[in-house]
Amino acid sequence: MSKPSTVLPADSPIELSEAYGSYPQLWMKRPYWPVNLRHDLNLNCANCRMLNVGDGHKESLAVWPRRDWGPFLPQVKCCAHQPYWPNYLLGAALHDANGSGHSHLAVLLEQSELTPWGARPLPKRRTAEARSGQCGYGQDLELACPMLTREGQCSAWRFRPATCSTYVCQSAHAVSGLAAWREYEGRLVAWESELAHQLVWQLGYTNDDLRESLSHSEALNIYRRCHELLRSGWAP
Repeated sequence: MSKPSTVLPADSPIELSEAYGSYPQLWMKRPYWPVNLRHDLNLNCANCRMLNVGDGHKESLAVWPRRDWGPFLPQVKCCAHQPYWPNYLLGAALHDANGSGHSHLAVLLEQSELTPWGARPLPKRRTAEARSGQCGYGQDLELACPMLTREGQCSAWRFRPATCSTYVCQSAHAVSGLAAWREYEGRLVAWESELAHQLVWQLGYTNDDLRESLSHSEALNIYRRCHELLRSGWAP
C-alpha cells in the first residue's frame, strides 16, 4: 500500500479509495481508522522499508516488527496479492474511460471469478498465494497484482479496495499497532462486502443469484450499474 507522505487531519478519510469522493453519502457510514495510529500514515511506498537496500532499510528489517517477513522485490513490494474487488469500485474504474489502468483492469477481470458482488481471484490464484505464505509474500514476481505496472506502480490507486488501502507493513506502535491495523482491515473489508451485496439486491438480484458466475459482459453491466446507483445518491 502507498500511504501519503504527510499526515492529514484526523477526519480525513485517506484510508479509502479516491472513488469514494463520488459517494458523499457513504462518508459517515464507513468504519473510521484508528486515530491513535495516525503516525503510521506517514508510511510512504516511495521509500519502502521492506526492501533490502541500504543500511537504513536493513536496520528496519532487523529491528522493526513487521507484518510480513520480507524483503520485498522492488517491482512487487506489498502488491503480491490479488484482492477481492467490490462491484461498485470496479464500476468506478470502468467509468473512468480515460484511465491509464484499463489494460490492467482487463487482465484483472480475465483472471478473476466474476460475480454480481464483485471480482475475486480464481481458485488457482488463491492456492498459489496460500502456498507462498507469509515468508514468501512480496518475493514472487509471478504473484504480483494484475493491476501493478512494470514500474511497480498501482494502476488502480484511485479505485483500490479496502485490502489495499489498509495494508500497513510496519507500525510505530509495534505489534499492538499491526494487530490494530489488521482488525481495522477486517472491519473495512466487511463493510465494502456488505455494501456490494446491498447494491445488487437493489438491482433485483437474490441471494441465489449471488452464487452464479457471470459472463464478462454481464459483469461489466452490473458493476457499472452499481457505481451509477451510488452516484445517484442511494445510501445503504
